[in-house]
Amino acid sequence: MRQTRPPQTEPRAVPRWRAAGVRAVLGAVAGLALAGSAVLPAAADPVDPVDPVDPVSQDRTECPAGAVVTVDAHPDDDLFFQNPDVLDSIHAGQCVRTVYVTAADAGEASSTWYWQSRRTGVQAAYAHMAGVEDRWTTTTRTFADRTAEVATLDAAPRISLVFLQLPDGNLDGSGFPAHGHQSLQKLWQGDLPTLQTVDGTQRYGRDDLLATLGALITSQGATTVRTLDFAGTYGDGDHSDHHSVGYFTRLAQQRSAPGARLVGYLGYPGADLPANVDGDPLDRKWSAYLQYARWDWKECSTRADCEAPGRPEAAWMRRQHTVTTPEPTPEPTPEPTAPPTQVPVGSVNVAGAASVQASSQDWSTGQSADKAVDGVVDGYPGDFGREWATVGGGVGSWLSLSWGSAVRVDRVVLFDRPNGDDEVVSGRLVFSDGSVVPVGAVSAAGTVVSFPAVSTGSVRFEVTGVGPSTRNVGLAEIQVWTP
Repeated sequence: MRQTRPPQTEPRAVPRWRAAGVRAVLGAVAGLALAGSAVLPAAADPVDPVDPVDPVSQDRTECPAGAVVTVDAHPDDDLFFQNPDVLDSIHAGQCVRTVYVTAADAGEASSTWYWQSRRTGVQAAYAHMAGVEDRWTTTTRTFADRTAEVATLDAAPRISLVFLQLPDGNLDGSGFPAHGHQSLQKLWQGDLPTLQTVDGTQRYGRDDLLATLGALITSQGATTVRTLDFAGTYGDGDHSDHHSVGYFTRLAQQRSAPGARLVGYLGYPGADLPANVDGDPLDRKWSAYLQYARWDWKECSTRADCEAPGRPEAAWMRRQHTVTTPEPTPEPTPEPTAPPTQVPVGSVNVAGAASVQASSQDWSTGQSADKAVDGVVDGYPGDFGREWATVGGGVGSWLSLSWGSAVRVDRVVLFDRPNGDDEVVSGRLVFSDGSVVPVGAVSAAGTVVSFPAVSTGSVRFEVTGVGPSTRNVGLAEIQVWTP
């Protein structure tokens, strides 16, 4: 959304809303009131662990044309910057899920009406693009231990919208007083440890948000992931939330679904590039936006209003430009790599996105299984809290990594515990299809195990031989690399 104009203290007059739309908003307000009566748990709901209410992710056979997950900062980012691609996906019969990371509250401190109204508006736009009645079923679902509201279009259940409700970070990433000057930019750069949702029900750390976005991508079985500009930099004229969402989404896609096609779209700076949307695609794009605009009193509500001199919306509508730079997403805390001569440039370590289990782990010292994928190669006599160690484990010990969907990998890098006594002298890698790759002695400096690329939902490292002084076998780190 646009943040270049000061917030209005009084909303402008809006058209009479249809009864169905009013009922939808009243339902949303009632739901918020109920949510406000108690703090929702951050952990997964044990009563509904598989979320059967969502027909899109429940039955992927309903998506023969492919599945698209779009991750945006605000409701209207897709309508301005990613259309007509959104329209084309809907008309091609693809499963379409759009995730809105912020509530797009624009710092409104007086009430929740504004961001709830924007949600209703974007639902109206998607129903219009699908050519069906604007009726939705909204449920609360769990993704990587965080809950989110999912609205599914009743007459076209392959279309769904997800609302995470983090605070709008303001154009420059400074945040707004209404929510303690929180912003996604501050979370990405490490200036804030967590962000609280605008309804106060949940907190997201950096890794929590990455895991949630990864789960949203994999639960949909995405073949294409769309997001905002992940190649630009803060301060280049785009909204801070646009870049932050692009950075988070690209890293989440790399970790959770590296085989999916990733597309980034330019935001505000795209207006400086040549117009490339006209004719019928432009008319359809305007038609969808204007359905939304009836609910957003901070934006222009007619085509003539939007095309008035000095307004940027018409320029955005006539353009759709994708990111072309090959530069990687800047990451404040880069993941360590294996020796550069042995891991090709462009490979991605997907171990951090896996669920981890082990034959045993020393919880009392913090040497748990997940420390083998924490991105830090260390252990006793250095930082013992960064390694996985078994409790009395030797031959027969194992560590298993699993993903929500298959990943394509062609090498694993193993780092032995660095203490010199606990040694892995042989082992093997077992993949979900039953194939096995033997492993020789594992070095604390890193042992690269290469093999023909395989698509697998899991990889299990089994210890078949240990040194004579071994008491608690384990690993300082395991990396699993894509081609």
